[in-house]
Amino acid sequence: MNWQRLQDGTYEILSKSIACEISLLSPEAVFVHSAMAPDIDHLKELVAKLVPERSMPDFVYINDTREYMMVGTMLKAIEWYDKYNRGEWEMRYYRDTKEE
Repeated sequence: MNWQRLQDGTYEILSKSIACEISLLSPEAVFVHSAMAPDIDHLKELVAKLVPERSMPDFVYINDTREYMMVGTMLKAIEWYDKYNRGEWEMRYYRDTKEE
């Protein structure tokens, strides 16, 4: 198997996918974790060919995704707990329960 071609293909897919996401979401930053695309500067160069400079977000390579997933899960749990305390519980997500 030609690993260079596989890696080049990974960069191409990632850069085009990220360019689409930038055009749809206009994010402030893009966080990437890919063992096949570890060179974040190269990835940013490829995306820059597809996206205007004024629209380019910051790029950050994540070594360990578990750290980011844990923080996101905790923040979402806090958000839902606060909604529950304010009486803004989203019953539509819990159709099997009775509404009071």
